[in-house]
Amino acid sequence: MVPMSEHLTKPKELDIHCPLYKDNYKFIARPLPWYCEVELLERINKAKSERREKILEEIIVKHTSMDLPEGVKNMLDRYTKLQEKRR
Repeated sequence: MVPMSEHLTKPKELDIHCPLYKDNYKFIARPLPWYCEVELLERINKAKSERREKILEEIIVKHTSMDLPEGVKNMLDRYTKLQEKRR
């Protein structure tokens, strides 16, 4: 049995079965197709808009019983008009 101190101080031997060593192999990634990037951007923008809507709904639910400042009332009016326009 080998003592634990030898395991910690002795480096592991490299056992590489592949003929491609670090020195003479260079990894080159292929770029993503443009349609993948477009779909990714669409998903990101959709997630952002859903998050914004969720936050606004939480604000509306929390503050409907309170007297809101004029700026917030105007924002909520614009939000409801925008929702009606989308429908």
